[in-house]
Amino acid sequence: MTSTKVLRHAGATKRLRLAVFLLATLGIDAFPSGPGGCSAVGGHGSPAQDGTTAGYTLTFVSGTVAPGERVSIALAAPSDGEGDYTGFIITADAGTLTVADAAVSRPASSCAGGVGHINNEKKAVVEVFLELPPTPGIVVVKAQV
Repeated sequence: MTSTKVLRHAGATKRLRLAVFLLATLGIDAFPSGPGGCSAVGGHGSPAQDGTTAGYTLTFVSGTVAPGERVSIALAAPSDGEGDYTGFIITADAGTLTVADAAVSRPASSCAGGVGHINNEKKAVVEVFLELPPTPGIVVVKAQV
């Protein structure tokens, strides 16, 4: 699955505008020790699918959307439990991603600036922190399972 969130932030603007694009690669196993690169789509033998239809979400959880602030973002499987994922990689084109829960994620050594899984156990929700850049602009956050 590839999910893209666009965060727009300006100095005095506290509004968050999000755009979502999801693709899913379903029925795959994760590398047991973390992602093998910046893409989870290639090399698994399953075709990409529309992750929005499959029920995956990448959502803004909390924080103030302003330059230099830290926000929380969650990658969630469908609520029916059928789409729990084992592996993931989350990246941002600006700002700094950090781990929210070291029990399920860590900085991805195979993808500079990314956060990925630490094992191949099933996950329903994973949260990461994003420190927004110090200047106003657009940040694109992508997640793949």
